[in-house]
Amino acid sequence: MDDTELLNLIKSIDDITKCPICLVRAQPPMTACVNGHAICTKCRNVQVTECPLCMQEFLTTRPHVLEQLLEVLPGLCKYAIKGCTAISRFNRHERFCKYREMRCMLGQNNLCDWRGTVKDWLAHGEDKHFFLTNQMTDKFLEISHSISDLSWTSKNFRLTVESNVFVLHTKRLEGELIQYIKHIPFHAPTHLHHFTLIFKKNQEVVYKFPIKAANQNEKEIQDNSLYSLWVPIANLQLLANEYGTVTMFIEYTKTSIPTTK
Repeated sequence: MDDTELLNLIKSIDDITKCPICLVRAQPPMTACVNGHAICTKCRNVQVTECPLCMQEFLTTRPHVLEQLLEVLPGLCKYAIKGCTAISRFNRHERFCKYREMRCMLGQNNLCDWRGTVKDWLAHGEDKHFFLTNQMTDKFLEISHSISDLSWTSKNFRLTVESNVFVLHTKRLEGELIQYIKHIPFHAPTHLHHFTLIFKKNQEVVYKFPIKAANQNEKEIQDNSLYSLWVPIANLQLLANEYGTVTMFIEYTKTSIPTTK
């Protein structure tokens, strides 16, 4: 079977097993009606009480054989309609697909309402947030924060190092400066990413905070000391120059993810 035949076969499987609600291959866990039409359980729970194809009732049991087949059969990426040509199993690819949707996280006070693919977000950042996109040279970077400027409550920067892309989130909250970093992946991770955030005065280190980069979709990391730092703004004001600006130094390292045998 050549590549064209394989692609046509996968397209046929996807068409046959397409969920009539989300319009992509039905995802386990699944539900089927009395006539055998399959639907994602999450779609049924949210939107429908009867089969949208034949208006018949759903069975109380799951189609386990169909679920098992779909878990081992390769499939098209659900973002194929946007241009992705990847073929993979278990949806492993889609979490890292460059055609997946995202909201822009760059800018000040979360004012940017841009939405699009991760691929297009890279270009959007260069075009609309150029001053907030930073290439880390030799795994090192300087970023300045205007502590005296009270017009901002959040400010996010993009960091690029060794072809890895991150977003540095910076917030003011009740007299504290909070920072954490999220990784925007384009492939399955092979490394854990570590950053050290350093504040100096007269070239001497005053604060030094090691943190880990969190995954893009990871939640509730702001209060996790492994991923975030909290510094009293009053302490940083002691480090500020005559313009009320504090310079932060960022160092990057990485460690390999252990492989399981």
